[in-house]
Amino acid sequence: MQKLASAVFIGLLLLAHPAAAQTAKAFTPEELASRTVYRRGVDAVIWGVPAVNLDMMRQAYFRDAKASYNDIVWWPKGAGWQNQSLDVDTSVRYLFIFSNTKKYGPMVLDLPPGDASSQFLGTIMDSWQVPATDIGVGGKGGKYLILPPDYAGDAPAGYTPLRLRALFDQADMRPSLRAKRSK
Repeated sequence: MQKLASAVFIGLLLLAHPAAAQTAKAFTPEELASRTVYRRGVDAVIWGVPAVNLDMMRQAYFRDAKASYNDIVWWPKGAGWQNQSLDVDTSVRYLFIFSNTKKYGPMVLDLPPGDASSQFLGTIMDSWQVPATDIGVGGKGGKYLILPPDYAGDAPAGYTPLRLRALFDQADMRPSLRAKRSK
């Protein structure tokens, strides 16, 4: 009964106040144009974040780790201030792989299965950060074959083919380690 009374009270409060649309401010054409430019600027920043983030991670990969395409980079101490990626959590030990399927052809990522105490979790995605697949979920391993967009052949048996739309791809992984409880 108390829930019903509360619902009726809230409903009456909502009906007692005029809707915001009925009292909205009338904007001049100049104000509308200014708001449109502002919103387009915000949209450009939001849509640009994935490209900027990827470029920053790639720069750290080549510059700081001295890596080449298809190398596996492991940050054993976590990323420091030099890694200027937009979303790096310095407490997580990331593992990065960047591939260039145009120059080097298909790439194989063979991920061993995890167990109750540890596993790798991550995503294989293209350079626009469009995910192709999540990896390591549920401790499952797998053999992933990252193919160029124009690859026409079939994947060998036992491999999960990933036909990404971009020629530059990345795999980001992090370990998930269960801490041992001390008694």
